Amino acid sequence: MYLAKESIEFGYEAADWRDAVRQAGKLLLNAGAITESYIDAMINMVEAEGAYMLVAPGVAMPHARPQDGALKNGISYLTLKTPVFFPQKDDNPITLLIGVAAIDNRIHLKVMRIAAAVLKDDVELEKLKNISDTEYIFHLLNG
Repeated sequence: MYLAKESIEFGYEAADWRDAVRQAGKLLLNAGAITESYIDAMINMVEAEGAYMLVAPGVAMPHARPQDGALKNGISYLTLKTPVFFPQKDDNPITLLIGVAAIDNRIHLKVMRIAAAVLKDDVELEKLKNISDTEYIFHLLNG
């Protein structure tokens, strides 16, 4: 199980992409999956690597390296009330962030594969971006 119910939040009003990433990180922090420094590393990773964290239309998957403060494997799920735009990618308004924390690269890739399988289904993707059913999200993202 990677997603805890307390790591799910709907309709967050983010000031900008940094605020959105910080909130996705706080959900992981509250679940005990990361340290505070991991949140800063997530933001730094977006600034350094840019748009590769934008994994589908409207969806970002912010994360950092395991050594940046991952304590256990975890996922956070955050929908935004108002879209935000990430650096170098102002044509993809983001309304869903799936934060990822992994204690090693093998687990990181496994979590990314689970998310990719869900996100490649257009119907499921639209449902993910618009639903506010904690139980549904919990079961879907826990594989």
